[in-house]
Amino acid sequence: MEDIVDSLELIYYKYDKKTNTLYYDGDCSKKFIETEFFKITYHLCAQNVDYKVLKDKSIRFGYSELSLKEKFKTYLKDRKHKN
Repeated sequence: MEDIVDSLELIYYKYDKKTNTLYYDGDCSKKFIETEFFKITYHLCAQNVDYKVLKDKSIRFGYSELSLKEKFKTYLKDRKHKN
């Protein structure tokens, strides 16, 4: 996970290894934080990384809300596209 976070070269978000979460610095302009937030979420989606956005706009990694049925459908869809 650290490799992905380091590759983003984040300015306003900081990574906490213990909680596996990205937190933003609350002292910055909302505009800059939103821009970086969209950059992070776009990159995570492109890398197929599971994450959840928390109420305080921090991002926790390794979280998936998909049910077993949805995961299986996704797996089958991915296999179909690879062939």
